Amino acid sequence: MKYEKEVTSLLNSKKDIELFKAEFEKIKGSLSDAEFEIFFSEYSDAQKIEMDKLDIQFDSLMGECKEFLIKEELKEVEPLLNYSYIAKKYFNKSRQWIYQRINNTKVNGKPAKFTEDELKTFEFALKDISKITGSISFF
Repeated sequence: MKYEKEVTSLLNSKKDIELFKAEFEKIKGSLSDAEFEIFFSEYSDAQKIEMDKLDIQFDSLMGECKEFLIKEELKEVEPLLNYSYIAKKYFNKSRQWIYQRINNTKVNGKPAKFTEDELKTFEFALKDISKITGSISFF
């Protein structure tokens, strides 16, 4: 993984990030739009550019973190899942298609990723399978 060290650090400090976001939103919410603009205008253009770069890097890290978490979440149940069935039934795709996205395999030079809609479908599939298997009763 390109940012494995950063992602690990991010995972370890996820709670801190959420607390920081909540605190920032609280402060931002306590200011009027005009006050927030004044607060933000105190930063130099160079600082704003650096903040934008950090924001882009953070978004990239969060994307990689999400992909890492998907693989980690599936690790324990992977032997129980039939990806061929899930790919065909819920996506009308091949087993290779779903494996490429789970493993971030490069396709046409870019890592394959689930879109947000595909992630929702995948989550629905897992819940649906859980519901079906949970309804099995022998007595």
